[in-house]
Amino acid sequence: MNLEKESTKTAENVFTSNIPGDEEGISLEQIALLTDFPEDFIKKELLIDGQEISMKEFRLKVLEYLEKTIQFEK
Repeated sequence: MNLEKESTKTAENVFTSNIPGDEEGISLEQIALLTDFPEDFIKKELLIDGQEISMKEFRLKVLEYLEKTIQFEK
């Protein structure tokens, strides 16, 4: 069984699911307060333009970031 493929499939399901409230926006200020990361860091690392993003788009940006930065051991 390919664990990397299975874990990616599971993560994609979590990050791409439709959840009530997905289209509601969250500000970068709120994300910074919740995550304890500076707003500039969040904008730079997640490639976010503007000051607000929908929850679904935010989850997708986080998934892209994780896929870029995490390497699975083989």
